[in-house]
Amino acid sequence: MKPSIKSSMTWQEYQDVELISRQSPNGKRPKFGEKLNSLWQTILAHLKVSSEPQVWQTRNAAGEMVWNAYNPTTGQSIEQVSEHEVRVWLEERHYQYSLTANENLQQLKMQQLCQMP
Repeated sequence: MKPSIKSSMTWQEYQDVELISRQSPNGKRPKFGEKLNSLWQTILAHLKVSSEPQVWQTRNAAGEMVWNAYNPTTGQSIEQVSEHEVRVWLEERHYQYSLTANENLQQLKMQQLCQMP
């Protein structure tokens, strides 16, 4: 399976790639090492071949620990959110996947029933 590359970026992703600094309300800029680490984690998450969601922590411009996640199956991501927000995001994806898998299973059963003599 080839790693998927996102065709479009959010403004936040563009800022990370171009290393455009973001200032927090308190005027602090994130340290270069922290920005580099965040960028590296984002790149790794997008390149991993696994279909499992990738989750990691970084620091925001104010120095607070925040959560990031990437779902390689859908190409969706969430960045710089609280632990609660990333948990909700992951649970929503799991619920959507469970519904789709259940619907596919029911369709398969119906097809098999229709093919029986």
